[in-house]
Amino acid sequence: MTKNKLRQKRKITRDFYTVYLYFMMAILGYNQSILGSIMPFLRYEMNMSKAEIGWHFSSYAAGLFVAPYLNAWLFREKSATKALVPSALVLVTTAALFSAPTYSMMLFLAFALGVGVGAVQISIQEAIASHHGENQSIAVTEAFVFGALGVFVGPLVIGTVSSFGFGWRETMFVPAILLGILMFFSRKLHLQHEGQAKALVHPKPTTQGKVTLPVLVLVGMILFGIATEWGIGFWGAQFLEEKLNTSPETGVTLMAVFFGGTVCGRILVSRLLAFFEVNVTLVAMIFLGGASVLALWAVPLFSVSMVALALAGMCLGNFFPLILATANEYAPQHTRAISAGATQAVGLALLTVPILLGQLSESIGLENALGLLSALPLLMLLMFAVATRMKTRLANS
Repeated sequence: MTKNKLRQKRKITRDFYTVYLYFMMAILGYNQSILGSIMPFLRYEMNMSKAEIGWHFSSYAAGLFVAPYLNAWLFREKSATKALVPSALVLVTTAALFSAPTYSMMLFLAFALGVGVGAVQISIQEAIASHHGENQSIAVTEAFVFGALGVFVGPLVIGTVSSFGFGWRETMFVPAILLGILMFFSRKLHLQHEGQAKALVHPKPTTQGKVTLPVLVLVGMILFGIATEWGIGFWGAQFLEEKLNTSPETGVTLMAVFFGGTVCGRILVSRLLAFFEVNVTLVAMIFLGGASVLALWAVPLFSVSMVALALAGMCLGNFFPLILATANEYAPQHTRAISAGATQAVGLALLTVPILLGQLSESIGLENALGLLSALPLLMLLMFAVATRMKTRLANS
């Protein structure tokens, strides 16, 4: 296949509906970054141990895990588009309320935040996959570029505003403001493009047949991918604070290097997908991601830590969209089930890993606890090899 044919095959149309979903993904990304960004402040305000901080992440993950069930119950007969707006409203309202004075209320809000993030993400992923069909790998990756931009802006805004002496709680209203702006322009554009908006009602994905075992293995890979990515995403600020002897504000701000790397990495990968197959790109990201986490843990120099942190963001941030795109290509008739299963895999990973890292850090130190994450990409490579082999056997049978 020539390069030009490959480019033509992977070309997508970025219409209004696609751009709308991209910006919604950016708002989702900001909300995803909130919990890890505010924990250093809450730790000092409420005098919490690392294990108690870990329970906030686990509460968030529990909400993420149950989100597919609630989403299916509330929006069973609705399309992803109709489910998206009410889910987003729940999400930004929860973020705005994130100033509870008690530990138990903070745990509840972390749970509600997870439910909102899960519901919004399921709707966006399903809508993009259905809208772009066989070319959805590029659209999914581009959507996660916008999500990464939101995650990048989150700690940068919170850390910067706090360093100027303002409270971090004021920044919790940013997602609601952004959603209001998006809804305003979305309404105006819908009026201007009424015919196009009506044409963008896509059919529900079919659910005939069972999801094959290779797809289930790929969904299982998400467990380890998210454990690696958000083990650093949640604990990275405090890891840098201890490893590099920085202030909490500096640690939070430096995490912009990791999330900025995620933005750059997803932009780069979205372009690479016009030339390389998804599975080749995925293997490269897993290998480089594992090496960068190992370097981040093993080398104590500030310059090396920043390079490794940026490279980790570039690679780890692509695990989820690339695995999701691969799974959707394996079974395009099951995009809704795959999206829900992927979100649950994320929830299960986040339910166990943050609290486990918190407990481990009490005994072996946070630096060594995060160093253990470098082994997870090796397990992912093994699982991907197994999934590829099973897919080949099924195709030949």
